[in-house]
Amino acid sequence: MAGFADALRSEKFSSAHFKRWQVKVTLWLETMKVFWITAGMPEGNIYEEDQRRFQKANNIFRGAVLTFLLTIC
Repeated sequence: MAGFADALRSEKFSSAHFKRWQVKVTLWLETMKVFWITAGMPEGNIYEEDQRRFQKANNIFRGAVLTFLLTIC
């Protein structure tokens, strides 16, 4: 059985209705709780735990974005 995030996952981008596709991808990344990565690494002194949390979410985000890019081709 697929999870909620899998149900929101967008279909292959076909260059039509870009805005709709973009919103679906954004919602999917927000559901996976990794969209906050787009703001970048927080500045200043960061606790080691926060650095690990950022790195883990960044890896998930990159994997998700690569998945979408590979389905486009």
